Amino acid sequence: TAAGAMLAQCSIEDKKERAIYYVSQKLITYEQKYSALEKTCTALVWVTQKLRHYMTAYTIHLVSRMDPLKYLFEKPALSSRTARWLLLLAEFEIVYITQKSIKGKAIADHLAECPTEAANVREADFPDEEIMEVLEERWKLFFDGAANKKGYGIGMLLIAPDGSHTPMAIKLQYPSTNNTTEYEACIAGLQA
Repeated sequence: TAAGAMLAQCSIEDKKERAIYYVSQKLITYEQKYSALEKTCTALVWVTQKLRHYMTAYTIHLVSRMDPLKYLFEKPALSSRTARWLLLLAEFEIVYITQKSIKGKAIADHLAECPTEAANVREADFPDEEIMEVLEERWKLFFDGAANKKGYGIGMLLIAPDGSHTPMAIKLQYPSTNNTTEYEACIAGLQA
């Protein structure tokens, strides 16, 4: 009645696997009526959607006890549902490995016993997953304020990402403390 998965990374130096991410969820009522193979496919599609940001850039070694899953990737789809799942999985580089031992059984059992509560968690974790890269363009703002007997003023220097400089100076028409002029300088620079 539940599906779970563990994403691990194999260390190059000592060849040890280290867990990166654990996911589990309770199967929806109609999913509970699927065959074991269909439940596994449903879980695999769900995991690839949830951990897409980890899985798109690397080769994934899928370790499973189900031998039919290996042949499902190599044979044509038998039903429209299976074809849809295979289409969703086609964008990932997945290498199937049959599990030889029961080494990971305790983790799988734990995940099966502790599914997540919300059924709509699928979309909530990464709302902007279609954004692959954000190029950072930094603007720099240098500002200073001064308050003395002659008056109150602020000075700013705004530096654009292309390196162009925009200096500004403003004389305040009201009495102010040094701290207040600093704040006014920052606000004026942000408005520029």
